Amino acid sequence: MYISTKTLYLSAMGAAIPLLLQITTSLPHVLPYDPSKIAIEVRTGTTRVHDELVPNDEDEDITQRTRDKAALHVVVRVDGGDPETRTHTARKRHKTKKSKKEDTGAEEVDEEDDSDHMEE
Repeated sequence: MYISTKTLYLSAMGAAIPLLLQITTSLPHVLPYDPSKIAIEVRTGTTRVHDELVPNDEDEDITQRTRDKAALHVVVRVDGGDPETRTHTARKRHKTKKSKKEDTGAEEVDEEDDSDHMEE
């Protein structure tokens, strides 16, 4: 099967970050493209998550806590990526992320504007 997508968005939080880094560094070697045509953009951030703590004792109330988790966002582009403009893609992804956050109770906070860019 051939897929014509030229842009791949990957994200991970917490303990999944090392796995995402391993996948990211492996992609240029396994994708059926010239590695010099593959650009990888890496951004770090923090996501606020809400935990529901269920006590072992049934007489106690369920409590909630809020905490921050590290997040890693990776964009892999082949030959400059898909024809969509970056602004359009960013807006579309932002709307998607917002609706997912409402469903999961997670919200993104303090995302760094300084992106580290790597090219393989």
